Amino acid sequence: MEEQEEFTESSEKKSALEAHLETFSFDNLDAPKKRLLIALEKTMGIVSRACNKCGIHRQTYYNYLGDPKFKEHVDVIAENAIDFAEGQLLTSIKNGSDTATIFYLKTKGKKRGYVERQETELSGNLEVRNIIKWGDKEIEI
Repeated sequence: MEEQEEFTESSEKKSALEAHLETFSFDNLDAPKKRLLIALEKTMGIVSRACNKCGIHRQTYYNYLGDPKFKEHVDVIAENAIDFAEGQLLTSIKNGSDTATIFYLKTKGKKRGYVERQETELSGNLEVRNIIKWGDKEIEI
């Protein structure tokens, strides 16, 4: 189990979240929520690790999500994590990773034909039946 860490804004470098936090009003957010947001940023949105670092139960995080301001910040953290992962992917592509290149083309290059398909070849007689299932009954049409 990870040791609980204390988070203080002055002892850490300013993160993207902290910059984001400065632009929004926190009148409705208390100190534990702010600490959890900073921990979420540092753990790239991994809830269990962030809760561990703050010494709170995971359910508390889900309870906090009921606060629209808190959820808005959590959404920003999730977007930051995706941006980071995309940056890492592009770095891997630039460094010559075939796997990263293939992954990128399969996800972003679909319009250009980079799609994985499965082909099935059948031989012999093929019987096609249309069956509607309604509760416990099956009706062939």
